[in-house]
Amino acid sequence: MRLNYPTILSALLLGLLFTVGGSSLLNAQYCIPAYTFQCTSGDYIDDVQFVTINQTATGCGNTTTNYSDFTGSITTTVAQNGTYQISVKPGPTWDQYFVAFIDFNQDQDFAEPGEFFYIGYAQGGQTISTNIAIPGTALTGTTRLRVMCRYSTPPLFQTDACSQTLNYGEVEDCGLVIIPPPPIDMAVVSVDSPSSACGLTNENVIVQIANYGLDSVVNPQVCYSFDGLTPVCETYNDTIDSGDTIAYTFSQQVTVSPGSHT
Repeated sequence: MRLNYPTILSALLLGLLFTVGGSSLLNAQYCIPAYTFQCTSGDYIDDVQFVTINQTATGCGNTTTNYSDFTGSITTTVAQNGTYQISVKPGPTWDQYFVAFIDFNQDQDFAEPGEFFYIGYAQGGQTISTNIAIPGTALTGTTRLRVMCRYSTPPLFQTDACSQTLNYGEVEDCGLVIIPPPPIDMAVVSVDSPSSACGLTNENVIVQIANYGLDSVVNPQVCYSFDGLTPVCETYNDTIDSGDTIAYTFSQQVTVSPGSHT
């Protein structure tokens, strides 16, 4: 049976100085959490995948502190108002809680609301995922992404970013560059109709369209495809301003029969 209890540490570990390509932010002092037991116990982050970050089979990266700083070698880029999937996996032996932090306001901590993301609970060797939304208010430039895991209970919380009383687990930091959203960035965010195939025949196709870009978009083309058939494309004869979401109803209906459709 393994022990599962925190040990109170008397020393407060301060962040280390990093020099990365002249970036003043990555040279800042970030706190480093402390674990009682080394990650050689089998409690570690084995995979992290986020945008272009593809850390796989990394094992226990630092057998002394359970902390690995990859900000000098691993960086990816995200855009304001963008949403990105993060996937993580523990080692094969022990289950872990996973969380992520992003310093959106570049003040060298992860304490502000919205800078903490609960990824989930993964069994040994299991990959889990969640989405991370980059707010439009995030400062552009270079900042930091932190991924943490912890064995057993309780799960990790936002205040654990600097905890000195963790038991088993590991921490990895990577660089993150936040850029403005592209001038043109539109997406269908939901399909409101048809919503069910139970007894339906000819149905309207209604979608919600969001403009995440910097520029207004005039008369955009909107398309849908049903069951792999030829796409139906129409023009939305109006302007969608930056930050707006509109509902569009296609003039051409779709014939829906009971069953599964794509």
